[in-house]
Amino acid sequence: MALVSNTRSLFLNDGQPSLPKVVASGFGGWGGVVGGTAVSVSVWFKTNAERKGTGTICAWGDDSTAGAGVHIVHLNQPPVGSEGDSAFAHRPHFIMGGEEFRSWELSGSGISDEDWHHFVFTCPTTGTPSDVKFYHNGSLATAHATSGSTPKSTAAGTFFRAGVDVENLFQLNAHIDELAVWNTELSALEVTDIYNSGSANLDLSVNGGNYASSASGQLWWRFEDPSADQVMESFAGVSGTNRTGFLPELFVTTVYRTDVAT
Repeated sequence: MALVSNTRSLFLNDGQPSLPKVVASGFGGWGGVVGGTAVSVSVWFKTNAERKGTGTICAWGDDSTAGAGVHIVHLNQPPVGSEGDSAFAHRPHFIMGGEEFRSWELSGSGISDEDWHHFVFTCPTTGTPSDVKFYHNGSLATAHATSGSTPKSTAAGTFFRAGVDVENLFQLNAHIDELAVWNTELSALEVTDIYNSGSANLDLSVNGGNYASSASGQLWWRFEDPSADQVMESFAGVSGTNRTGFLPELFVTTVYRTDVAT
């Protein structure tokens, strides 16, 4: 397998006055993987010690219509006093617009333990919420709950963004690294290769081992960029993509960190 260096991650801080987010720019922005096309999303994720509330890792499409949007949410935390104090409230969610979703329950401290975790969500062509799979640290997780049965047919109404949902709500307060999107359903063996025993350094632009989906890559933000306000597209030149990210209000909302998954 081809490997790349991984020396930085992105820290998004929802305690700052401006919204922490990264928005796909390029030629008029990018609307995400639209229609009923298959999709996979991979990301390395680490909670912040100070705030661990609900936050959106990435989102695109239409939040108001069933099947027409995709929101990857790291927690869906009930109000304090109900399940809010329980580790079992810390459930990754894949939301398909219109509040149709699938969620997964993780044991112990879940994903709020301030350690790095690897997430992969996959959905087949015209898949419904029950078809979505979630892999945690390279292994398939058992779904906790599923709501809705509308096939995914994502709308192109908004730009792809990370750190907030399509309405600029549910700001993320966490580290993220190596955020990648494909317009195909990754296999379990590919997910294991990408996890790479906990090292976030697989070169996703090159096929090798069990990984064979580089040509289906749509966006890969590595957060290794020298520029202060842009995130470069690392799939560019492989599948013809140009989905550079723009970081608005970087100086108050976003900080590059040397804390990475190893």
